[in-house]
Amino acid sequence: MKKMAVYFCCLIGCVWTFTVPAFSASNQLGAPPEFPSVPLLEEKSEKLHTDPWVLNEALRVDPQNLEESRDFYYSNYIGSEGVAMNWTGEHSSCNAGTTSQAYKDSLLLELNYFRAMAGVPAEVTFFTEYNTKAQEAALMMSVNGQLSHDPPTFWTCYTANGAEAAGSSNLMMGVPSLNHIIAGYMEDSGSSNYFVGHRRWALYPQTQMMGTGDVPSDAPYYQWTANALWVFDSHIWEPRPATREEYVAWPPPGYVPYQVVYPRWSFAYDDADLSGATVTMTQDGSPVSVTQETYSPGYGENTLVWRPFNMAYDATWPTEHLATYEVTISNVVISRAPRSFTYSVTVFDPAEPLPRPEIEIRGNGSTIADGDTTPSTTDHTSFGTTPVGTPISRTYTIANTGDEDLTLTLPVALTGADCADFDITAQPATSVVAAAGTTTFTIQYSPADLGDSDTCTVTVANDDSDENPYDFDIQGTAESVIDKGTGWLPAIYLLLL
Repeated sequence: MKKMAVYFCCLIGCVWTFTVPAFSASNQLGAPPEFPSVPLLEEKSEKLHTDPWVLNEALRVDPQNLEESRDFYYSNYIGSEGVAMNWTGEHSSCNAGTTSQAYKDSLLLELNYFRAMAGVPAEVTFFTEYNTKAQEAALMMSVNGQLSHDPPTFWTCYTANGAEAAGSSNLMMGVPSLNHIIAGYMEDSGSSNYFVGHRRWALYPQTQMMGTGDVPSDAPYYQWTANALWVFDSHIWEPRPATREEYVAWPPPGYVPYQVVYPRWSFAYDDADLSGATVTMTQDGSPVSVTQETYSPGYGENTLVWRPFNMAYDATWPTEHLATYEVTISNVVISRAPRSFTYSVTVFDPAEPLPRPEIEIRGNGSTIADGDTTPSTTDHTSFGTTPVGTPISRTYTIANTGDEDLTLTLPVALTGADCADFDITAQPATSVVAAAGTTTFTIQYSPADLGDSDTCTVTVANDDSDENPYDFDIQGTAESVIDKGTGWLPAIYLLLL
């Protein structure tokens, strides 16, 4: 009878939840929690587990570096996928159970990924007491098929601890499962989530401890997978810590994978008046239409929200690579003075090859292979033969055949025991060679002694990932004259390698 009663409640809840804003066809978000009305007790310090990245190191990334942002996405966002929940509870007996530590760690990794990208302290940990209470809240949401920050006492599997957690948590449920839970809160879709309150709590700079409760579905009676992410801790009213920028934006300035760019963009500034602020955007220099959402303080930091291209809140950001958007926020009133902020976001596809420099050195119009030890007159690595006192000069071209700036570490160097008769008479004019650009340097060979054969190595240090340094050998020979009869007869000696 108990299972039938729960099933009936779930059916009612399923009907009710279709009115709850959804961030996809099967996942649903409720309203975000509001600031707690009373201070929270200080959490007792505890050793949560032994993973060193959680205990000792904050996640850090520089989104201005494309390669770093790409690697960070794969290691921390994609790296959080595919971990089994391993729930130990039971719906029918109202046993909230627990989940595996590895599963909790995966949520924490995803959470701190977003915080690091946004430039806020990314060393949040999960507090055991919050986990336990959030687990009971998640069970209530799963069994009853509804989301509520103030669940009624008549709910099946109601507990006071679960109700406390419900009032302190972001809440989500889905059918049949939930993937990338933190991303769901960051997306913050749904018609009534226009102020992105869930996102604001996920990125709140003061937060140091959270908790998670997770319960899977168990069809046919319990259709909903549920999450309760406890977002309030005792640090909520403390002074704001330093952040990378003085504001918190999503997507943040720099390179951002398109998979974590959502229709709602946001700009948060603590204690600023954004009620009269406006947003303008351009994409690669062309104007972008913008729909500003109704300004709504009261959740985390004061935040302005808008939708580029008038996108629907439940749309998916299109796949694009290296599309640069310039955002300008005007009339941000701080300490009664209006200010403006401008920053750029470059949306990229992590699956695309990274732009890289590619060095190539040419002589006489022919490519000289990196590491070449067989000088040839064809590519001017062999200077041929010249009389003493008659110098020969050769000019070499450094080309960047890649799609990113090539940086040279100057000067070009000559190394080897026989380099005394070679001299670089003109170094490259620039240390930075743009994509498809070139620069040149000139080497002179002026032998000092009759019959000399000289070999020297040219070294060009650079930031090509697999041709640094770029080096090759050059060779030259001095003429010698001998007279068999009267004393002198021309003879040429060539050095053969």
